[in-house]
Amino acid sequence: MLYILEKTDLLGAGFEKAAVPFLSRQRLEKISALRSPHDRTDGCAVYLLLRLGLFREYGVSDAPEFIFGEHGKPYLKGSSICFNMSHAKNAVCCIVSSCENAVDITDIREVKNNVMRRVCDDDELRLIEASEDKNRTFLKMWTRKECLSKLSGKGMSESFRRLTDKIPESRQLRTIECDDYILSYWSQTEETINYIKEKELLDSMKALV
Repeated sequence: MLYILEKTDLLGAGFEKAAVPFLSRQRLEKISALRSPHDRTDGCAVYLLLRLGLFREYGVSDAPEFIFGEHGKPYLKGSSICFNMSHAKNAVCCIVSSCENAVDITDIREVKNNVMRRVCDDDELRLIEASEDKNRTFLKMWTRKECLSKLSGKGMSESFRRLTDKIPESRQLRTIECDDYILSYWSQTEETINYIKEKELLDSMKALV
């Protein structure tokens, strides 16, 4: 299942305070170290989405803790359930399933040409150049590359130029394009998309304790 919380840039100042009781100590320490109020809010929101997904799909009510792979990929401590999280300036998302998965979301923005050249191969650059909206075309590619990178567990240690729609793993990639963000996810099956509201998310957390 894929869970999305939109308009996170409009979350009230009290959201972080309301979310804190539902964070694990591990997550609270990570969020407390963030300087940006928006990053802290997003960090709370995406963690609560994970809790919501774990409860709805698997009946897990305890606050999850993470262990990390060699390149920082998070896994659930003591569980084989697979998950992945991502956030942009105005939305956060989380995917939860019994099989390996990945998700990435990014806000629509202007991207410098040197960034495009650094992460895209020659064929991709030609597609970008020929497109009506170069930024949107690149950002769609970026989210798909991010998913493939997360799936491998290698993260930014892997060359993004190698991660393209030409490789077999890309066949399970799906992309959602909205006015203010683009989201891509990798899953063996097409996932049901759940759009969650702030009140619904917090009310669901209160029901867990």
